[in-house]
This record gives sequence, structure tokens and C-alpha cells, in this order.
Amino acid sequence: PKINFDSLSINLSVEDSVILSINGSTDTTKNKDFNWKSLEPNIVSVSNSGIAKGINPGNARIVVASKTNQTQRDTCNVYVLVVGTETNPYNN
Repeated sequence: PKINFDSLSINLSVEDSVILSINGSTDTTKNKDFNWKSLEPNIVSVSNSGIAKGINPGNARIVVASKTNQTQRDTCNVYVLVVGTETNPYNN
């Protein structure tokens, strides 16, 4: 099956966490069937079960790929905001 993030971008505050949803599921048990990678780990981290955590303010990307077929993948933009900031300065 094709891998798709449910949202192409998300906002996250520093120190906040969110379970990333792919193909309509936030089941962290199923999320372990995928490889997760933050392309900017100093801005956002991501666990092996698809839980993203804001580290520092900025714009980052997370890639998810099938463990059995690395060509099946998708990317999500993550905007990590300063705590208490409601607007996204990175989404112009």
C-alpha cells in the first residue's frame, strides 16, 4: 500500500509531542512497521513509533518509509514554534 501522511504539514511547539498519522492511523504499534527519520534532528525528533517532538524553533521535515520497500515514502513539514506562539512565521 502507498504511504501518505494525513497532513502535509503540522505545527508543534518546543517540547510538545504529537503522534504522526499516516494512512488514517495513529496506531503507534503499526507505526513501528515504518522507518521514521527527521531530516533536521536539531529542530524536531521522531521516535521509531512515529512520535514527533519539538526541540528548537524552525522548519523541519520528517520522512516515513516502508521497512520492506524504501521507495514507498512520504514527507511531512513540521513547523516548531516558540511556546505560546499561535502564528507560524515559517509558513509565508
